[in-house]
Amino acid sequence: MAVCSIQGSADMYGLGIRLGYYLQWFGAILAAWIAPSEVKNLRFSIDMFASASFLALIILTARPDDSLQPAETYIILLLMFGAYLAMAPIYLWRLFTKCNPYWDPTRFPLANPGALSANLGFSLVVGVLCFQYWFWSARVSTLNAVDCQQYGFFFAKLRLNSRVSIALNGLMYGWLGVVCVYIIGLKTKHHLGYPEADQTGRLRFRNRRQMTKHVDMLRNLEGASKLVIAVIVTTATELTIQWNEIEDIHSLSSADQTIPFIIGLGSIIRVLYVCF
Repeated sequence: MAVCSIQGSADMYGLGIRLGYYLQWFGAILAAWIAPSEVKNLRFSIDMFASASFLALIILTARPDDSLQPAETYIILLLMFGAYLAMAPIYLWRLFTKCNPYWDPTRFPLANPGALSANLGFSLVVGVLCFQYWFWSARVSTLNAVDCQQYGFFFAKLRLNSRVSIALNGLMYGWLGVVCVYIIGLKTKHHLGYPEADQTGRLRFRNRRQMTKHVDMLRNLEGASKLVIAVIVTTATELTIQWNEIEDIHSLSSADQTIPFIIGLGSIIRVLYVCF
């Protein structure tokens, strides 16, 4: 079956916007290693980018003449959620280690993003997750009524409305929903004044050298997982655009594309400047 003809929406996921996201993702990961003082600003910038995209997506979706195709919404969701998908492997690791604080990489972040960014980012994750549930349960199914195909990425080229695609994405975002409920539970417990869980993992450190080595290992594990996820989401976004043969979104010739691109590029330059 033929691929659906899609006239791309450069205002939502044009080349400059995509590059702006990618550069800030990798800039934040790099900054955590070489310029920790820049992490707060970069995280806040990413949150603002994602918030603006989310607001625009809601407005476009709510219009009676919703002009966004499911594949386009899928791409926008990848861009908005890309920086937060690292939660999935990190909390899978925590589940695998039975939530043992000794093996918890979130206890020893390379750089603290700050309370504002953490709360804003978490609120955004919850909001986008709710949208994801609607998208995969209601929006994608509209493709069943058309005689063309739209594709997405899950380590392979999959039809968006295929059972496999819906099931795999449902599992992934369902897991992230469980993670969010868990985090909300921890926050509620903290605000109600309940005592923190016993941090007996600290007792395993025999000396400072052993502690430093262990903490460095966990930090590198967290950083590596974020880097891998960023590469995967970047690849997924570009392959989805290619597979769906989306046009008119590959130019930097307008201000609405050059501005986010320059912001992203400036973020990388700033990180390198602070480091060197």
